[in-house]
Amino acid sequence: MNNPLNFSSKGTCVNVGCIPKKLFHVAATFGESREDMVASGWDIDAHAPHSWEKMVKGVRKYIKSLYWGAKKTLKLNHVDYFNKLGRFVDEHTIEVT
Repeated sequence: MNNPLNFSSKGTCVNVGCIPKKLFHVAATFGESREDMVASGWDIDAHAPHSWEKMVKGVRKYIKSLYWGAKKTLKLNHVDYFNKLGRFVDEHTIEVT
């Protein structure tokens, strides 16, 4: 995942779309809720600094786990996967290049 745009078959949503966006959004809401947590009795440091690097690492780890799960599911269901371009030749044939 060094180059987030080199995602081959994994798709836009998983790599640079809705999934990372939602994870970053959740992280932001955690930051916004810290003062409310303290007011509600939680013993946390409401002014602790945020680590962008740690957050990005966590998002990437989660996305990699999605890749692994998808790959495992394909294998368990005996699906042959080709990381190549394809086109329909007819209704029963796909040409892989």
